[in-house]
Amino acid sequence: MTVKTKRSVLLLEPLEGRTLFCGDVTAILQNGSLMISGDSGDNQVVISSPAAGVTTITGRDNTTVNGQAEISLAAISGTPLLLASRSRST
Repeated sequence: MTVKTKRSVLLLEPLEGRTLFCGDVTAILQNGSLMISGDSGDNQVVISSPAAGVTTITGRDNTTVNGQAEISLAAISGTPLLLASRSRST
């Protein structure tokens, strides 16, 4: 007597990349002044001026800026204001 074994072929399908965002900061340009405030996440940003009259704010370590990885603003004439707080869980 012959026994036939049916074999299943297993296929793996790769998933698209996943990015887990730690937090989001809000950057607002109002009357020439830049105001940046963060949420309760571990927010990290870099503020730079790659060209005259242009300010770039780039999120680091999965932080977004206004929901994006990076934003560029022009016409900043006032002093930047950074609103930051540190909360600790016990």
